[in-house]
Amino acid sequence: ALPSDPPHREPHAIRSFSYGPGDDARPPYGRDARVLTARVDLSGVVPEGWSSRRTSYWGFDPARLPVAGKAWVPLGVSGAPLVLLMHGTHDMRVASEDGLAYLAEALSARGFAAATIDVNFLGYGGRAGELQGSDIQARAALVVAHLEAWHAMVAASASPLHRAVDLQRVLLVGHSRGGEAIALAASLLSNGAARGRYRVRALAALAPTENEGPAWFDASYLTIHGDADNDVEAFVGLRAYHRLRVGSAGGDRGEDRGALVKSAVLVQGANHSQFNEAWGRSDKTWPASLLERRANLLPAWKQRRVTAALVTAFAEAALLGSARGRDVLRDARGVVANDAGVRVKAKYQDAASELLAAFDEDQDPSTGTTDGSKIDAQGFDRWSELDPPLRLPEHFGTRMNRALELMWGRRPRATAPRLTIALPQAAAGDLRAGGSIAFNVAYPAEPPRIEVRVVDAAGLAARVPLDEHFPLEPLRRTRLSILELLERPTAQTLLETASVPLSAFTAREPRLDLGSIRTVELVFRSTSGTVRIDDVQLWRGASPAPGPP
Repeated sequence: ALPSDPPHREPHAIRSFSYGPGDDARPPYGRDARVLTARVDLSGVVPEGWSSRRTSYWGFDPARLPVAGKAWVPLGVSGAPLVLLMHGTHDMRVASEDGLAYLAEALSARGFAAATIDVNFLGYGGRAGELQGSDIQARAALVVAHLEAWHAMVAASASPLHRAVDLQRVLLVGHSRGGEAIALAASLLSNGAARGRYRVRALAALAPTENEGPAWFDASYLTIHGDADNDVEAFVGLRAYHRLRVGSAGGDRGEDRGALVKSAVLVQGANHSQFNEAWGRSDKTWPASLLERRANLLPAWKQRRVTAALVTAFAEAALLGSARGRDVLRDARGVVANDAGVRVKAKYQDAASELLAAFDEDQDPSTGTTDGSKIDAQGFDRWSELDPPLRLPEHFGTRMNRALELMWGRRPRATAPRLTIALPQAAAGDLRAGGSIAFNVAYPAEPPRIEVRVVDAAGLAARVPLDEHFPLEPLRRTRLSILELLERPTAQTLLETASVPLSAFTAREPRLDLGSIRTVELVFRSTSGTVRIDDVQLWRGASPAPGPP
């Protein structure tokens, strides 16, 4: 349950069942399957290397792959949104879909229909042979096949699931390669493959890969990664996060983008395997696992508790329009610390955001995102736009998104360096005290001391120290190997979202007119430093409570 739930709310009663072709050697998808599904021919997209030994082990080949899964449906609910969960690549002899049951059960208790998808036959072969090449296209095709199967279950008037599940509100959840595959599936479906039978509105990717390159989609997006991930070492889910444009610039919101939400969360001490309950604690296989540094890992139950809380909050925000879900994602740092004692860094944006400066439009750092806005930097030794690396030291590639880098302190200055964004009259016209000023921030060394200052049309100004509402924390560096002499500690370079409520400015200057704010300034009080800033924005609505110091 979410920490902000009313205490009287009870979880839904659940009925669970498995579905499959009925002739599978595994009982849940064979003799015990409650719903029979058709097999699919994916011989054109399954990677090369499917051996005769693999066919003998499974009892089928790529021309007859099963559409099989385990489902949890809340009782007494009409039109429950559907969540499909796809596991990553592991030893094919392990029932990896069972490792995501904790998420399916948490979602179904919240009123969602959920199902874990079986793709174990695409796993590592062990004694039964190995596949060669990427299986992302095959996984995406299986997602579509499962949606077709659910459409058949729900469409039939005689089906017990008739009208119980709403296929126009679908969330896809994927771990590892599953997280990449759901993005490709959403991209395919956005081009009309569903023909109106179902609609994917949201994606949640847990430590996703991006082996096949970028997939473009128009759906709400959550991505979660661990800073101790020793398999997918870089937080590549950030690339998909940045490709999805959410919020408005100059008042342009688009017809069907009002419910879009995106969030990225980096969990301290989380690794790759513990997102899946069936995979154990090691990210590497033997004998490489002998060199893993696991002393700093979160307990498995804590990692999954954090994951379940964030995914259920995201499902409610993206599929139900829940303000409670959005509040949890906005204040992920505070909620997770208070609920599970786990530290996270998080970034967030939704359709109520007014982007002032995203630094993606051109090579000119002085141009803003909102029409008519201007950016000026004073007192810095250098300011430039760049695409920061995913990890420090600089390896594993970049986020594929530009940010502003500011450096100061090489020579003394009479005044503190400041970044000023001048706004056109329309940008802040509908702001009220319940909103916030937010921006994404990262720093390769020590956290800077930042003041946020606003000035209205009459020249009245108010400034608020950021650490009163969002204390910045030192950059966390991690080691993944016990061979400390051979490995440098590295750090993920997530630009987390910091925010200051507008009410804090009016508390300092009650005469301040929030509807006529003309400039937003970030003033840097540290004597020296380097900082990266991105997505300066205005939030409409309540600001999250401050996170832990």
